Amino acid sequence: RHTRSLCDWSSDVCSSDLDFERAQQVFKQADYMQALVGVETALRAVPKDPIMHEFRALCLFATGEYQSAAAVLNSLLATAPGMDWTSMSSLYGDVDDYTKQLRRLEDHIRQKPDDAAANFVAAYHYLVLDDKDAAIDALEAVVKAQPKDLTAEIGRAHV
Repeated sequence: RHTRSLCDWSSDVCSSDLDFERAQQVFKQADYMQALVGVETALRAVPKDPIMHEFRALCLFATGEYQSAAAVLNSLLATAPGMDWTSMSSLYGDVDDYTKQLRRLEDHIRQKPDDAAANFVAAYHYLVLDDKDAAIDALEAVVKAQPKDLTAEIGRAHV
């Protein structure tokens, strides 16, 4: 799901494809900032690519930038489903890194329970992990903090 063979289309897309592949490689090596730079470079050539946007959100999550990650995910999930655990875990060189990042997010939410963005990012990750009860709780916190968040309301209704 996260690899492509687009180089036949145009040189911009080919370059973007290579940037995206490099971004995934450095992400796997736990260089999340460099991965973010790489996927942002790739997105300049294909700005509407949902897979690259979801990967960008994962880079933002990995670096603790929950506000930005939530904005990307809110836009993305309004039009496309997110990835599953098999896809996400394949992006990490060590899944313990993912677990540490999720725990850091959960710690952040314990300190700031009204942080709608962090709760939205948590809900997304709980859905990836197929933990529907935790996802519902997180989405309810988002709706409580931001009653007009349509994506959270729809997500909560469909979990």
